[in-house]
Amino acid sequence: MRNLLPFNKLSFHTNFSLRSPQMWFTLLLTLFLGSTSLRAQVQVEQHADTTAILIGEQIRLRLTCTLPQSQRAAFPAPQPGDTLIKGVEFVSTTPTDTVKETNSGMMKLTKYYFITSFDSALYVLPPLPVEVNGKKYFAKKNIGLKVSTVPVDTVHVDRFPGPHDVADAPFSWTWRIPAKMGLTWLLFFCFLACVIRLTNPRMWVKKVVIYPPLPPHVQALNAFQSLRGEVVSDVKAFYMKLTDALRTYLQDRLAVTAHEKTTAEICEELQALPQIKSVEEVKEILTTADLAKFAKLKVTDTVMQHNLEQAEHFVAETKPEVEPDLRPRVEFRTLSEKRQSQIRLALRIASVLLLVGSLTAAAFTWIDVWECFL
Repeated sequence: MRNLLPFNKLSFHTNFSLRSPQMWFTLLLTLFLGSTSLRAQVQVEQHADTTAILIGEQIRLRLTCTLPQSQRAAFPAPQPGDTLIKGVEFVSTTPTDTVKETNSGMMKLTKYYFITSFDSALYVLPPLPVEVNGKKYFAKKNIGLKVSTVPVDTVHVDRFPGPHDVADAPFSWTWRIPAKMGLTWLLFFCFLACVIRLTNPRMWVKKVVIYPPLPPHVQALNAFQSLRGEVVSDVKAFYMKLTDALRTYLQDRLAVTAHEKTTAEICEELQALPQIKSVEEVKEILTTADLAKFAKLKVTDTVMQHNLEQAEHFVAETKPEVEPDLRPRVEFRTLSEKRQSQIRLALRIASVLLLVGSLTAAAFTWIDVWECFL
């Protein structure tokens, strides 16, 4: 086969020969211009917003890369606390800002780096690298940074002022205005309630709860129950309590004036009542009590408990068949004219005070709103 590119004798089938100086000059010029045009497509610039700071202050480095839109660039991504050089460290970075130029097909990438230093010195900040398609590009110039200390007058220390007074806190919307507005409306509504009640001609009344008295049989049974739970040490005292409860029951339930009569008179009056069937029990209780109180008869515990049971049995047989209604009764009673006048005078005074209080609270609320918004 015939070779399509015959370079057998290191020569071109052109008007130039590889050995001619004109051919070598043309090749070198073409290679130089091509590499220059490729390099000129990617430009990296680095600037600082200031070159002199105090210890602890921050400066902002702006790193800019201009490249074709078809290429990809990677900026350095240091972490807070990483050092740029010894004595200078990164504080934070910003996201990369992209601006595309539609006419030229280029784009401009910008990223900001915040750095600081805590040592006073003169630093030379090297350019940060930008990697474009695997190749690193740098800015052309370094940046000088001067870090100075804060001047302190150690000779005239008496010139330093002392501590300041407590400064007034700024206004806060947390609770003052809503609280004053709520207080204003509360006082105003109370004032309206007093005025409405004063204009109402209805008389003032008082609610009274009336509890009905306990029936005689309930009182007697309660007294007997208390005697049953006591430890008997005095026979005379026991029978006095027992007979007093029994005589009170006879007087309240059967209308027998038992406190003013003797045992014989009580039994005679009970026998005249047709509903009484156990007169002998009452007679035995009262007779034993008289002997114990006046004749100092020695009564055993068994006899005392038997008399107590007889009294309970007598009350149970003679109590009414229908239990009375023990529910409390509610009544509304009109107050006296003097009391009515006193209440109306108090309402008039309260109305005036509430009106003055509501107007005062509204004025303070308006002052706070004026100072806050106007």
